[in-house]
Amino acid sequence: MKLISFVLYSHYHDNYKTVTETKTIQKVLEDIKAQYDMADQQHRKISTDASNYQSTFASLQTAADANYNKIHQLCIGISKICSRFNFVDELNANIQNMRQDAKAIQNTDI
Repeated sequence: MKLISFVLYSHYHDNYKTVTETKTIQKVLEDIKAQYDMADQQHRKISTDASNYQSTFASLQTAADANYNKIHQLCIGISKICSRFNFVDELNANIQNMRQDAKAIQNTDI
């Protein structure tokens, strides 16, 4: 019973008055047409943007695929050239030699 009495005494008082507005059919149609035109314009803009993004994505995907294929062909070429030794180990050894040479240099200008 306390809950009911609490609900009865706590409610919201708003300070708004209800106003009825009389519009002609012509005015209502103009408002609806304006809303439709705005929505149609936004739809066309978004559709154009989506189309542009799709074409840009397709061109980027094509470029990425071309680069991947080029890298793959270069790796095949390197593996044919380096078939008798491990290219990664040789490259690592050369990098280590260059690091040791860099540490051994006394002159900072070199």
